[in-house]
Amino acid sequence: VRNNHYIIAGSSSLAQSVSKNLADGGAVVTVVCYPDHKKLFPDYMDVVEGDPSAIDTLKQAGADKAKYIISLMDNDADNAFVILTSKEISGEKTKTISLVNESQNMNKIKHVHPDGVLSLQQLGSEILVRALKGEKIDDHVIDIFFVNPVKK
Repeated sequence: VRNNHYIIAGSSSLAQSVSKNLADGGAVVTVVCYPDHKKLFPDYMDVVEGDPSAIDTLKQAGADKAKYIISLMDNDADNAFVILTSKEISGEKTKTISLVNESQNMNKIKHVHPDGVLSLQQLGSEILVRALKGEKIDDHVIDIFFVNPVKK
């Protein structure tokens, strides 16, 4: 049932891992990916094939009733278009999170106003530097992880 669910846009390794971990934890997950990418996901996964940034594809995935729409595509422009389309058709309570693959695109992704921005480069850098310096990894790391924290 596609209601109060997680939509994962993309078929990147991160998208595969996040969707599987959410589903294995009992969450209702719908993956939206390009045709022929369905084979990258377990058979039990709810997958909608199509352009992840297309209105019709996101509607088919239940964007209007989703809890989160999370764009984890390999290309930052694709992530921006998924967020823009999501904002157009998602429900009032739906939160959006976008992956930023290239740090120089951070401000461009922020301009489409996702509720959260995930930068693995910034997160990895912060954790590595703190570990090398013997510093504690605390809530500040979460602030780095989500540059625009998702409000509960």
